[in-house]
Amino acid sequence: MFCSTISRLFLCPLATVLILYAAISHGSGIESITVQNSPSYINISWATAAGSSWDYYTVDVIKSSQRSVGGYPTNTIDTTHLITGLRPEEQYTIVVIPWTTEGAGRSLNKTVTTEAIAEGDIFVSDVTSSSAFIQWKPVAGVFFYDIEAEPSDAIENTGGIFEAEVGLTILLPGTVFNATIRGGSPVMDVASTQIRSAPESPVNVSLKQTGTTEATLSWTPPTSPHDAYEFYVINNSTNERLPTTTKQRGDVSDNEVTLTGLSPATNYSFGVGSVMNAMDSFGLQRSGQDDNPTVYGRTGDDTGNAVSSTLHDTLLLIPALLAVFLV
Repeated sequence: MFCSTISRLFLCPLATVLILYAAISHGSGIESITVQNSPSYINISWATAAGSSWDYYTVDVIKSSQRSVGGYPTNTIDTTHLITGLRPEEQYTIVVIPWTTEGAGRSLNKTVTTEAIAEGDIFVSDVTSSSAFIQWKPVAGVFFYDIEAEPSDAIENTGGIFEAEVGLTILLPGTVFNATIRGGSPVMDVASTQIRSAPESPVNVSLKQTGTTEATLSWTPPTSPHDAYEFYVINNSTNERLPTTTKQRGDVSDNEVTLTGLSPATNYSFGVGSVMNAMDSFGLQRSGQDDNPTVYGRTGDDTGNAVSSTLHDTLLLIPALLAVFLV
């Protein structure tokens, strides 16, 4: 059975997907795809047919299970794209489709296998404030590994490890620590790396004040290291996510911030998260979205009357309650 729309196209089995790509094409399109890969990412670029012009491109990354990698398909106006968060020695099929207002051009797909982990390296993934997953290249003749951390209280004791991978329970959020895999007889260092855990989320967020186009939030910061805060605002009526606001810790006074650019008489949800800034080999890290606290509120109308959404709903019930008591 064929999928009825492009958005549903990517839920079909891979063979059907590729047939449909060809069926909707306009002839000219993608001529070649060039890849540069590593154990965890694939950097791709593509060339189009001479003389062709395209408005944007759809990139899909399909696993061997014929399901797309999380976050894909995605659209871009560039002819290069970096695919991150992949697993070592895994096969992926990359599909690029060019588009104009008239429809899709000829797509092209390329199958790529990510590289193996180099001897002595540790591949780190899925890092949060409380966990991480690590893999390393197995050593011939070594059937048992253990892991040492510095500082020693950075992770929970893993006990004996019988495969070249293990999940870590992190005990020090927002902290850089060294991890060394050891094994063999006599015991030797197999691989080592540095890991930085993500920051913890703030807690106890509250809405201190709202105006017609602004809202003031306060929160309790995490006790563990963090560099900055991010503020997330969603219009509850339209589900529109406003641009994220970032404030460094030094720019925040008394753990309060006033967010502007809101619409009058509108219900919003406000979230606060913690951030570790990019440093050396570590990219920017955020606290877990599911752990970040959220509060709901309503901006005032054009006369400046502002009430929380809970209070607003309660006020609407007052006439009905009075009618019940008066009967």
